[in-house]
This record gives sequence, C-alpha cells and structure tokens, in this order.
Amino acid sequence: MAAVVLIGVLSASLNQSKPDPVPWRRCRDELTALSNAPAPEHHPVVFGNGTKKAARTLKRSAACGTRRNSFPAGQTTRATISVRDPGFSGNSVTRNYRVYVPRNYDGDSAPVMLHFHGFCGSDSSQSGLERIGEENGAITVWLRGQGDGSCNSWNNLNAGSGGDESCTNRAQAECYTSCNRLNQCGKCNCYTCADDAAFVRGVLDTLSAELCIDLGRIYAAGYSNGGGETFILPQLLPDTFAAVVSILGQPFLGAYDIDSKTKGTALLHFGGTRDNIIPIDGSTSTCGFVYVSQSQATRAFADVNDCGDRTSTYNTPYDGRSSMSCEVYRNCQAADVVSCVANTGHGYPSFAFDLIWWFVLQHSR
Repeated sequence: MAAVVLIGVLSASLNQSKPDPVPWRRCRDELTALSNAPAPEHHPVVFGNGTKKAARTLKRSAACGTRRNSFPAGQTTRATISVRDPGFSGNSVTRNYRVYVPRNYDGDSAPVMLHFHGFCGSDSSQSGLERIGEENGAITVWLRGQGDGSCNSWNNLNAGSGGDESCTNRAQAECYTSCNRLNQCGKCNCYTCADDAAFVRGVLDTLSAELCIDLGRIYAAGYSNGGGETFILPQLLPDTFAAVVSILGQPFLGAYDIDSKTKGTALLHFGGTRDNIIPIDGSTSTCGFVYVSQSQATRAFADVNDCGDRTSTYNTPYDGRSSMSCEVYRNCQAADVVSCVANTGHGYPSFAFDLIWWFVLQHSR
C-alpha cells in the first residue's frame, strides 16, 4: 500500500482562488493561449436522448464497509505521496495531489476522476471540475506534474534518442533532472521523465485504502500535456480506466505505442481546428514539436477496441459550442472511441468540464 502524508485541508470554496501564475514557456504562443482561456461555464450535466450514467459496478475498493477520515467529505485535501522512481536521488520522489470528496459521499462506492493539468500547470489548475463531481457523487483528484525542470509537466515518453521524430530543429529542448539521471537527454526533450504511472498507481492505492471507490468507474481527463498523458496511462496501467478524455492534447510522433493492454478504455478526444500549439492534422507546431494527428491517435484506440472502420455522428448536449461536432466509431466491441473537433485554438474550452463529465460517467469496466 502506498504511503500518504496529508499536509493540509482546504474547504471546497477555496477552489476558486486566484489562478496560478503562468511561467515562461519555450513556446510563448502556448502561454498566450493558457492565460487567455475563458473561465469555465457550468450547467448541470444532463443525460437523455439515449445516454445515461453507468450503474455502479461490483468492483469495490478495500475500504468499503469501513470508516476512515483521511479525506473528509465536502472538503479539498492536499496530500503527498512517496513514489519509487529511479529518475530521482535515492530512487524516490515526493509527489503532490489534491482530493475533493463530495458532501453527499455516504461511504458507498463512488466513481473517481483524475485530472492532469497542462504544461506549467499544477494540482490547483482547472479548479471547478469538482462542482460537477459533487452533483454526481464522484470523487475528484487533481495531480501535480513533476517540476524537476523549468515547469511542472507529465512524461509523454518523447525523451532521449527514441523521441527524435517528435520535434524539428526549431524546438527549444530542455533535459529535466530525471531525464539526465536516466541518460534520456535528447534533442526533443521538453518534459519530465518521472514515472507518472507509479504516481497514479500509488494515489489509487491510497484512495482504495481510505475511501469506498468503484474500481470499475475510474476516469482520467487531461489538457494539453496532460491530455497526452491520458493516451499513455491506459497502456501503462491496463484494466484501470473506464474512460479517458484528452482536451487539446495528443501523443508525440514516434512516442505513441498502443496495443491490446489499452482495450476496454473508452476515449473522447477533443481537438481545435485553430490550435497551432498541438495541431490536429499532425503538422509541426509553432513550438517546433510534432504530434500524432488526431485521426491517427483515435484510429489507434479504435483498432485495439475492435471498432472497425465505420463512423457516424455522435450527438452531445454541447454540439455547436464553438462549432463543435463529434463522430464515433460505430461498431466498437470493447469501448467507445469518439473524436470531437471545434473552432478553437489552444485555450481550455469553457464547456470542457461539462463535456468531460458527461462522457466519462456513461462508462464502466
């Protein structure tokens, strides 16, 4: 069982504190996109027209039937966890995260949403996601990327010589401390080499020991660098996630390797037609980095979920927002694969929280 040290408790109302300062970024266009992103809208997530929330599963965590108070209901709890990680001195590193347990948590199995911030964000980024979790009895978890370089980031697996396809000579690379320790410095390095899968596994082990959670309804959503993480984690932690959502994030070219271990995880991928930071067509970004196109990324998920080739329109309650439209692979045997495109740049869409929750809550393993 992973060890956890709680270092403070905040009320849920503090989630609306001032946004994090945005530090300098290799690609200044991304800074502008992040800082100019509109404040999230919120309307109650409504199911209907053939959609409904997934029922509870029989996969319940070890803490079900017991009473613990490490994560009090109705509050946001800041926490740290020690993770074994060869990229750091002593083969260990302390990682940070926050947990919000809804006020109506009754000790029965609750779904869990893990959120992964964008580059230079933190575990206080995208506050407000928990409001919809509150309405739906879901536990919300914000994880902090490792900051062993210029910014907090997630390991999107493009470090070292193996990631040489993921950038052009225009990219301004940075080798994080963990990458240097692992001899993984390369021309395209831009993120940490921390073992994020071990971090996520430790957090889920801790939650399972402290709260009654539904292990068949664990979800992950991420933005930008964090969206790239949601493509990777189902491969590294098979049989864990019922559904994942990537908002304006894609895997790096040459660093995306998906096989049957991802089978059974539903995907919604949201991309912007005006996004020059992570272009959906696979062209080189304004930062000099190269990502898998949105069609290739979703196609890979569809292949492992036995979806076939046919697609059709996928209706959501948010169709038309920023001219958004979605399509779904029609014949998926294992899990849904959905691709949505909107007339947006790289700023976090105002309706993204609602879209994320609406999609994931329909799925269970």
